[in-house]
Amino acid sequence: MEISDTSRALDRDVAGCAAAHQALLADLDELTDDVARQPSLLPGWSVGHVVTHLARNADSLAGMFEGAERGEVTSQYPSADARNADIQEGAGRPADQLVGDLRRSIWRLESTWASASATAWSGHGLNMSGRVAITDLPFRRWGE
Repeated sequence: MEISDTSRALDRDVAGCAAAHQALLADLDELTDDVARQPSLLPGWSVGHVVTHLARNADSLAGMFEGAERGEVTSQYPSADARNADIQEGAGRPADQLVGDLRRSIWRLESTWASASATAWSGHGLNMSGRVAITDLPFRRWGE
């Protein structure tokens, strides 16, 4: 059986993203409430905003995979306003809740990748810019 360049790229992206997830979680092991409230490098966002964004992003991508598994083209977020409200709402939580939420969302996303069928991997979803191939999502996540 010959492995295509596309399959190799997808394997690389999934493995790279999973490694980045573990490095991120290791960096957050010592996150304190005080640090979570500090400004991040993103204007107007605290560290808590960034961690919450990463968790909601993982959940949204898992939802796109789950939709593709059913043969549906699923939107990443209900709307930009809903996405922003979820991030704002979660940003002020204690550090242990922020990190626990991120861990669970990463686990959900990686589990979704591991169990995805060929149907899901060949599907599409909708992000804020439009239609996107499911196979592009691990690389996009890695960039987050």
